[in-house]
Amino acid sequence: MATEVTERRFAETYLQLIGLSSKADESKYHTPSTYDKLSSLGPSLPAIKAELPRQKSGQEDNVQKKIDMSIKSIKPPHKFSVNLSQVDGSQTVYHLKTTLINEATDLSTKDIKAGDLKLLLKGKVIQDTATLSSLTDESSVSLMCMVSQKPAPSASETNSTGEADPSDQIPVEVKSLSADTWSRIHKVLVEDLRSEPAANEALKKLKKSWD
Repeated sequence: MATEVTERRFAETYLQLIGLSSKADESKYHTPSTYDKLSSLGPSLPAIKAELPRQKSGQEDNVQKKIDMSIKSIKPPHKFSVNLSQVDGSQTVYHLKTTLINEATDLSTKDIKAGDLKLLLKGKVIQDTATLSSLTDESSVSLMCMVSQKPAPSASETNSTGEADPSDQIPVEVKSLSADTWSRIHKVLVEDLRSEPAANEALKKLKKSWD
């Protein structure tokens, strides 16, 4: 009942308001089809004099970014340390490997290919397709490098080169790394990662991959 009274009062009040309003000329009102007849859209805001920041694409950042690279070997028999200055951030890790081979004499003189190298950042292997700018937000980065051992040549390959039969050669036993070697590797990891726990974790992964 209360609702009916309220609706009735609302209707009566609405009708009174309509009666008080005078009918305006339709020419004073505009619809979307007559917006072109408006003489003014109201007061205009002052122009902004400050230059708005321009958003750069990821590709532009890669091209402009330069990175200083420090790469060290961590696994014998190869031993090298290469520093590369102002490397384009748009380059891929694979391209960096080819540059590293040309710069490190220990690699270029031993027929090492890019596929034989593994670059690590904080103990994790970096994919060849990754761009250098994606590795760090800083202007420099330190990487570690592992060189895969080449498989021993098969009997047919050895005989085809005119060398002695493998059965006549003294077999070479591949020994595990000594504790002293692992200690030196751990020292390099601590210097690069600047964190004892991170170095311990990286060393653990390296030992696992070596075994």
